[in-house]
Amino acid sequence: MGVLRGSDKLVLDVPVIEAPHDTDRLTDLVDPDKDVIQELGVLGLEIDDRVSSLLPDLRMASGVVVVAHAEGWRGADAALLTGDVIHAVNNTPVLNLAGLRATLGSITNRRTVALQVERSGKFMFITYDMN
Repeated sequence: MGVLRGSDKLVLDVPVIEAPHDTDRLTDLVDPDKDVIQELGVLGLEIDDRVSSLLPDLRMASGVVVVAHAEGWRGADAALLTGDVIHAVNNTPVLNLAGLRATLGSITNRRTVALQVERSGKFMFITYDMN
């Protein structure tokens, strides 16, 4: 990189380093054996102090953040992305992983499920057919 300092021209070598995205750091916290959500085919983490410190712009301080799609699990065809935070399932609030699993497991007679998701600071609903 060239810099002009008064009448002097300086040439500096500046290394370019890509800073990891905060959601990439979540993969260090996930346990593939404990944090899989089979019904959705994703790995998720509860929003707690350590997770919320990596996601400071969350609009709600509860829910489950999608960390990755779970390899080998055939989950629902829900359009979830890494970094999405699931706040509710069919209007039932999601406070933690156990609650999300219990709510999804209790759905027996419904084919369409609505997830309230926070994505990039905006709330949205994602629907999918549960088989």
